[in-house]
Amino acid sequence: MAKPTTFNSELVALRPAGTSKGRTLWTCKCDCGAVTVAQTVRLRNGGTRSCGCLRVPSPKATADIAGQRFGRLVAVKQVDQTEGHAWIWECDCDCGGWTEATVGQLRRGQRTCCGQRTCPLARRPKQQMGATP
Repeated sequence: MAKPTTFNSELVALRPAGTSKGRTLWTCKCDCGAVTVAQTVRLRNGGTRSCGCLRVPSPKATADIAGQRFGRLVAVKQVDQTEGHAWIWECDCDCGGWTEATVGQLRRGQRTCCGQRTCPLARRPKQQMGATP
């Protein structure tokens, strides 16, 4: 077995992991404990420095939306973070229920109610495209 190689990063290349588009891939272990796969060229030039744990969340992902309304939901507080580093918010619904959603889901209108059976919005049938009300 080859000796692990350390680059100028949080990653240690453990073993070859095949190729992609003619480039050699390496199985690497990050200082945080996660295992990831990276291209040799990106390890050498610093393009890949970690499994993603060093990535700084964008201001949009960390936006404070507490008190803002999205359909029948009102954002209450940040409760968790996805693996992709998006913040998950706890939201209260007008019907008295609650749900959790990311900022992106709320802003895109993918979450507008709690989805419980008692929620009037959740029971409303979806309109077909082009149908007139």
